[in-house]
Amino acid sequence: MIFKDYIHPDFQSFVESLTSQGFEIAVIGGTVRDFFQNKTNKHDYDCEVRFKDLNYIDWSELGIKDECVDKLPYGILKYSHEDFVVELSMPRVEVFDDSIRHKNFTAKFDYKMSYIDAVKRRDFTINSMMYIYQKQWIFNDPLSGLDDLNKMSLVPCSENFKKDPVRLLRAIRFQIKDKFTFDDRISESFLGYDISMFSYHYLQLEAMKSKTPIFFLNRLYELLGVKLNCVLWKKLLNTSWSHVLELKDLRPFVYFVDSFDYITLSPVLGQRNAEFEWPLKTSHIKGLSFDQFKLQFKFKLNQIKWVEKLDEKWTSFLNENLFIDFNFKQIQKKDELSKELESIKPSDRSYFVLYKKLIRIHENNEL
Repeated sequence: MIFKDYIHPDFQSFVESLTSQGFEIAVIGGTVRDFFQNKTNKHDYDCEVRFKDLNYIDWSELGIKDECVDKLPYGILKYSHEDFVVELSMPRVEVFDDSIRHKNFTAKFDYKMSYIDAVKRRDFTINSMMYIYQKQWIFNDPLSGLDDLNKMSLVPCSENFKKDPVRLLRAIRFQIKDKFTFDDRISESFLGYDISMFSYHYLQLEAMKSKTPIFFLNRLYELLGVKLNCVLWKKLLNTSWSHVLELKDLRPFVYFVDSFDYITLSPVLGQRNAEFEWPLKTSHIKGLSFDQFKLQFKFKLNQIKWVEKLDEKWTSFLNENLFIDFNFKQIQKKDELSKELESIKPSDRSYFVLYKKLIRIHENNEL
């Protein structure tokens, strides 16, 4: 597929109309990255525009009323068509001050700026790739972003990357969600930061975009050189940070009840208020008969069934943090018990299956 076939035909017409007015349009960022990754086009276009000023656009010639165009910070214009959204911005450099916060810079515009100088303000080289329209779409990759994309490597566009904490959060999101690796310069960018330098708003936004907020927060602390422990989890969850985790699409909502190595885990899988005590160890059933297992593990049976429903990443999370002593493959493996089940009461059979599974896991772990 060529780029022209990837974009929406109405957007193509929009670009051609702007070109006829003297503007040079470059589509840059996520659309180009998604094109090379064969992802579905979201039709949300980020365009860098070269001409004297965006105020020279004749919207009436495009059949667009001025009030349909939103004016955003840094002179960006946003137009929402029924089939696509486009943001138009002028080439600029960003001059940062000494503070550590989002948008801690002054923008200087220059429509004659070279593409290689203009892309240095962006976050990652994979987002610096562009297609420039000059009667046909021409690929331009001034920072070799395509090579980095093929290697699934996040590389900063410039040294200014580390001056914006939101970009650091975005890097974690890309790493978790899309399995990118970090260039050393990105890992080093976290040095000197602490958790107070990240705004709650952007942390929540990027954590939820990652689809795994707990992993996101845990990874952030790792990069800051801080190991999350029970006391720190409890402190976090007594603040507004808890809102990052208390969302319905989070499978295990984890919170620590005290400073010991136990957690209470509310599943959100049909048992919102259920409380489970941890750790859950297969070694606890060593030497127990099935009747003893039913008696002593009665309060843990729902907990074991709940763990069985988790996908691999959450099972690994619990295993790596020593809340369970088995892995995903072990708990998912089916045992052939048809003959043994014949002698078990129907009401006890699901418990018997769990009992035999835990014994098998424990025996394998001891080998």
